[in-house]
Amino acid sequence: MADDYTIMYFRIRQGIGVLGMLLPFLCPLAVLLFGKSGVWQPTISHYYFSVAHIAFVGILVVIGALLVAYRGRSSRENWLSNFLGLLAFLVAIFPTTTTEFIEQDQLYISVNSYPTGTSTVHNSSAAMLLFGFAIYCLSFFQCQDPKVERAPADKPAKKKFRNRLYKICGWAIIISLALAAYYHNFGNNRLLGLKIHPVYFFETTSLLAFGFAWLVKGSVLWFESKSKFVRKMYYWFR
Repeated sequence: MADDYTIMYFRIRQGIGVLGMLLPFLCPLAVLLFGKSGVWQPTISHYYFSVAHIAFVGILVVIGALLVAYRGRSSRENWLSNFLGLLAFLVAIFPTTTTEFIEQDQLYISVNSYPTGTSTVHNSSAAMLLFGFAIYCLSFFQCQDPKVERAPADKPAKKKFRNRLYKICGWAIIISLALAAYYHNFGNNRLLGLKIHPVYFFETTSLLAFGFAWLVKGSVLWFESKSKFVRKMYYWFR
């Protein structure tokens, strides 16, 4: 049987994945439940100034802590995870600009005390964070995991299948990041007539791809789940 440290290793992966996928949905849900207006902000980062401030900052801080605690199979992977953890902290600490914030009269966080240039730190850190997740998908995640005694041996065909998924997720993050940058600088404020801002939409697709990749990478212990659905998912990927 796998020891507790091995189990925790895969739990951290799953935790990072779940939190990443929840972020773009918990923030508008918090505003819907506890706020007055501005459920859909132009970017996820703008929830920093809303009633969803705690959810936005809290999730990023936890993701950052898990990334720092995460240990890969090489010093390069460890360096990258620590660096991405630092970036997650910077995204949480330094806010973006309030220029496009919806319902300016509903600002829950004062920005008067923040020095100029915080938005530059925030935006550059967020972009590097997502690009770092793409590197994980396109490189480190495609390496073979150490064997876990309690899990059935990996099948080569399933490993190739997972690697294709990681590649798809990696490129989905990069493409989403590029499209978000395009719409932020040159595009209009609506995508296909939807109420959701295109930057928010592509930030969400990048986070879903990132979170899904981390979930699949941490799926080694899914076959022990009490849920039949999760066990079926295990045999689908493993």
